[in-house]
Amino acid sequence: MVSELSEVTIEPLRSGHGALLFDVLQADAIYEFLDERRPESVEQLEQRHAFMLDPDSPPDDQRWLNWMVTERGDLGSAVVGTVQATVMLDSSTAVIAYIISPERWGHGVASAAVRLMLDELDGVASARAYIDPANRRSVALVERLGFTPTADSPNDDGDLVFERSLVDWPVKSLQG
Repeated sequence: MVSELSEVTIEPLRSGHGALLFDVLQADAIYEFLDERRPESVEQLEQRHAFMLDPDSPPDDQRWLNWMVTERGDLGSAVVGTVQATVMLDSSTAVIAYIISPERWGHGVASAAVRLMLDELDGVASARAYIDPANRRSVALVERLGFTPTADSPNDDGDLVFERSLVDWPVKSLQG
C-alpha cells in the first residue's frame, strides 16, 4: 500500500528499488552516524534488499518492514530515502530507522516519512529509535513526533534510546 502525507509518499520496498535508491545512498553525510556502509553498486544494494525482503531472513520473533520514500515537487517526483521498522513480535515494539537524502534535510521530509511509517504499524504498541547523541537532527525529529528518552538511555552502545506509545497514534497535534 502506498501512503501519502503532503508531498511525501512511502511505498513498500521491492526488487528493483535499488536502482532508484543507489544515488541517494552515496552521500557521505548519511553515514556520519550510521554503522553501515554505502552500497558499492546497484547490484550490491539489490542483494541487500533481497535479503531484507526474504521472509526467511528475519528471526522468528521479528518482522521487517521497509519502505522507499518519494517526494513530489514542481518538477516531478524524486526518490529521497528509506524508512524501516523492525517489529519485535514478543513485545509489540517497532525499532525504527530512516535514511533521507541530505539535500532534503530540514525540509520536513523525514518527519513526514516517519509519520507515514508509524501510520502503517497496525497492532504495534510502541516505537523505539536508537540515535547517536551527536545526531542532533535525528534527536529533534523524534522529539517532535512525541518520542521521549527511556530509562535505559544511553544504551551500552552509547546511543540515546527514544520511545513513544502508538496506542494514541496519530496524535492530532502532529498532523498537517
